Amino acid sequence: MRRRIILIVITLVLSLHVLAWGASQTFQGNITGNAATVTTNANLTGDVTSTGNATTIKEAPAIKAPTLSAGSELVTNGTFPTDTTGWTAVNNAVLSAAGGYLTITTGASDNPTARQTITTVSGKYYKFSVSHKNGTLGSGRISVGTAVYPNAGWNAYYDSGAVNNADWTTYGSILAVTGTSTVINLINTDSAGGGKTDLYDTVTMNEVPLTIGGDAYSSGNIRIVIPTYPNNAAAIAGGLVPGQFYRVNAATDPEPLYIVH
Repeated sequence: MRRRIILIVITLVLSLHVLAWGASQTFQGNITGNAATVTTNANLTGDVTSTGNATTIKEAPAIKAPTLSAGSELVTNGTFPTDTTGWTAVNNAVLSAAGGYLTITTGASDNPTARQTITTVSGKYYKFSVSHKNGTLGSGRISVGTAVYPNAGWNAYYDSGAVNNADWTTYGSILAVTGTSTVINLINTDSAGGGKTDLYDTVTMNEVPLTIGGDAYSSGNIRIVIPTYPNNAAAIAGGLVPGQFYRVNAATDPEPLYIVH
C-alpha cells in the first residue's frame, strides 16, 4: 500500500509539472545551465545567456546614425567682430570693422582691396561664401583665385563680377582648387580718391565634401562637382590622386566617369 501511495504522489507531481508547462511562461533575468526544449510560447524579458547546451541569444546590434563633419574653417577673422586682423589692405584701401562687418574705403588707388591668402591642397574642393552690401559705393567685386587679382598669372576659381546690393546678399561657390595657396580678394571698385565705401561680412571657406562616419542614406538629390581632364596623366598633373574621379567632358549621354590610376 505504501509503494502505491508513493507512485501516485510521484505521478501527480509529474502531471502538475507537465500542466504547468502547458501555459505561456515568462522569464525575467539571466537563465543559465542546460536548457530544455521549450515547446510553448515563452516571453523572454532581459538578457538570455546559456552556459550549457543551448543556443545563445544575443542582443541586436546597435544602429548608429551617420555623423557629418565639415572641414575646419580656413578664413581668419571672417566675421570682423572687432577688427580686421588677418586681412591685408591693397591698393591704398582703408579697412575698418566698425559695426561688426568689413568696410573698405577708397584711398589713392583704383580698386582698393582686402586680401587674405589661405593654404589649400591641390585637387581638393572647397566651399567659399561671403556676404556683400553696398556702402556709399554702388558696386563691389569678389574674386578667389591662384594669385593676387588682377596681376599677371591670376586665375579665378570664382569671380562674382560687379555686385550691387542694397541689403546683405550671399555669394559663393564650390571651388576646384589646383594650387597650394588660394587668394581671397574683396574689392571696392571705386576709382582713386573717390572715398566711397563697400561692405563685406561672414567670409567662410571649408574643405568639401563633408566626412561621413557610418552608413548614410539620402532621399534627395546629391550634386557632385567632378573636375574635367582630357586623360589620366592630365588629371594627375592637375593634382588628383589615384582613386579620385574625373571626366573628359565627352559628348556622350550619359557622360562616363573615370578613376585616376
